Amino acid sequence: MTPFPGSPHSAEEADLSGTISVLPAASAGAGWLGAAARAAAALSAALGLAVMIGWHADVRPLIQVFPNLVPMQYNTALGFLLGGTALQLAAHRRTRHAVPLAAILVVIGMATLYQYAAAVDLGIDRLIVEPQVTVKSSYSGRMAPTTAGCFAMAGVAIAALHRRRAAVAGILGSMVAALGCGTLIGYVLGGEDPLGWRLPTDMALHTTAGFIVLGTGHVALAWREAVARAVRAPRWLALSCSLFLATLAFGLAGALENVELRELRSTSALAATTLFAGLSTALLVGLLIDRARAARQRELKFRTIMEYAPHARIAVDAAGTVVLMNAKAEEIFGYPRDEVIGGCVDVLVPDRFRDVHPGHRQAYLRAPEARGLGGGRTLYGRRRDGREFPADVTLSPVWGDEGLLVIAAVIDISERVKLESELKALNWHLEEEVAQRTAALAAHARELERANVELQRSNADLQQFAYVASHDLQEPLRQVASFTQLLARRYRGRLDGDADEFIGYVVDGAQRMQRLIQALLSFSRIGTRGIHLAATDCDEVLDRVLRDLEITIGEAGAVITRDPLPTVLADGGQLGLVFQNLITNAIKFRAQTRRPEVHVGAEVDDGGWTFSVRDNGVGIAPEHFERIFVIFQRLHNANEYPGTGIGLAICKRVIDRHDGRVWVESRPGGGSTFCFTLPGGRLPADETAVSTRGIELT
Repeated sequence: MTPFPGSPHSAEEADLSGTISVLPAASAGAGWLGAAARAAAALSAALGLAVMIGWHADVRPLIQVFPNLVPMQYNTALGFLLGGTALQLAAHRRTRHAVPLAAILVVIGMATLYQYAAAVDLGIDRLIVEPQVTVKSSYSGRMAPTTAGCFAMAGVAIAALHRRRAAVAGILGSMVAALGCGTLIGYVLGGEDPLGWRLPTDMALHTTAGFIVLGTGHVALAWREAVARAVRAPRWLALSCSLFLATLAFGLAGALENVELRELRSTSALAATTLFAGLSTALLVGLLIDRARAARQRELKFRTIMEYAPHARIAVDAAGTVVLMNAKAEEIFGYPRDEVIGGCVDVLVPDRFRDVHPGHRQAYLRAPEARGLGGGRTLYGRRRDGREFPADVTLSPVWGDEGLLVIAAVIDISERVKLESELKALNWHLEEEVAQRTAALAAHARELERANVELQRSNADLQQFAYVASHDLQEPLRQVASFTQLLARRYRGRLDGDADEFIGYVVDGAQRMQRLIQALLSFSRIGTRGIHLAATDCDEVLDRVLRDLEITIGEAGAVITRDPLPTVLADGGQLGLVFQNLITNAIKFRAQTRRPEVHVGAEVDDGGWTFSVRDNGVGIAPEHFERIFVIFQRLHNANEYPGTGIGLAICKRVIDRHDGRVWVESRPGGGSTFCFTLPGGRLPADETAVSTRGIELT
């Protein structure tokens, strides 16, 4: 067995490091941070909307807080509306929709800064409204440079959130809030903007409040994204706080200068310098402490993963010394960890492999990578009592502060090897049994094939016999029927009553025999003649059948209704036989108390078309549903309903030859519905669709 680790054996192990840091505090913190971001977004958007309404409605208190203070320009109000809306979308995790608004915000800010830097007027300041309030404004309708910079940073922060750069978004948000706070301090102490770059245009008072809220919302949202990935506060938070405090100190110094407190200038400068130095030192110390804490957390996480892994884990350094060993390794090897840690890993290797094991270990260290061992061979480990056990070993290199560690993941596969051995024996027996059964099935298949050939030959002989017999019987039967009818006409009434009755029986029997032979001949022809498939208009076929049955329909007083029928791929002549037999039966087996009604319909199905012929006749009992499709099977006496009992057998044979099926749905006294299917198929090249009247199926 080799001591070095492999990749995790399961998804649970691979995800263990991520699941360790998931605590309830993280989700709770993310909840209130998200709520704070949404509230800040709503306030910023409401501020911008209110000032825009003030410009359009000429409400001065909305535009400038006091008459002697700088007004919030229209573009500034538009920026707050866009920035607040973008932040709201990002807070609801829809940053993809927030990015376009953020891009507009960046364009407004950068274009304004370009106008100041290049001393040009791009016309964007008066694009929507003509400013009426220009107090302390160097350019009519133009926002302050610090305002433009804040909007640009706010837009970039949204883009950073979309790219999952929470640190960038948090730092930019803190800078926006800090600039707002610094300007607000100037208003409180000196009545003007201390960060106005000594230009006539300052940041408006309510603009400062808007940036404090907007920047705080960005910081909260960035913090939420960071908390979602780690329990501790994000590292960039210390830098954000330092930048925030440094900007406040700069604003305080500027405010003191603006109120011309000359005697406090040196003191304020010293205080600002001291504060900045202290903050920088605090930032550096904080980063070092955070790094040490992170290192400890990584070590704790590593040890936790090792200890609670579902399989044995052994950490070995480059010299082959065991550094860590988890409880599962103690269990399968039988050693207490105190006896193994600090010693050579070879103690866990069977005696027969100890001479070659150091060479294998050095070969792995020359090219360490996560991989399994064995290459198809079974590896073995050694327990404390000297017994060997088969093992599955994978290795994973880990580089840390102390150099390379190799983590060996060891699984005792004794049960698996035992099961594999049993499965091999079972497979051998199964293969033998399968071979025997295969030979038996092959012999049976040959017997079935011979029987099938014999059955086909027998069917062919029967069809030929039926055709020849029915054809050869036609002539003598016609002679018998002709002479019997002649005898009946010539001697009727000249003999006694019994003779007339007997002659009638002979004539009737000869006629019925003729009908049976003709029906048998028709049935035989369906099986012996070829089937000619072509695009067949079922409406035309039904029209032809109804014309042929016109006298029968008229004598019975039957009412025939129909739905539009499709054009299908079928043998038109044989399909006509189906319609003719089904409609004839519907009229023949009618109820004596009501006029016969027959309806012919068709519905499209997944595999083609389903046709139906529905009547209101005497109906059929369910136990006869299969029997009626057998040749010469009749349910009624010939005196009640004349016929040969072959019509439905012809229908079934025709539909079978079209690869369809036929069945009946009926109940005694409730009429019958005969249904048959015709599979869908491609029509000839000149037919591009199966059409019904008013319906087209492409």
